[in-house]
Amino acid sequence: MIEAAKALLKFGFEKLNLHRIFAICDPAKYKFYACFRENRYET
Repeated sequence: MIEAAKALLKFGFEKLNLHRIFAICDPAKYKFYACFRENRYET
């Protein structure tokens, strides 16, 4: 899951030239929350 998220973010920033990507995460879903924190996203 983490690899897929990283690939999507890379695609968004590098290929689509996005400046910001917004996501919503439920902190109760620890693996998703950890993925955001690991990649230095605001939570």
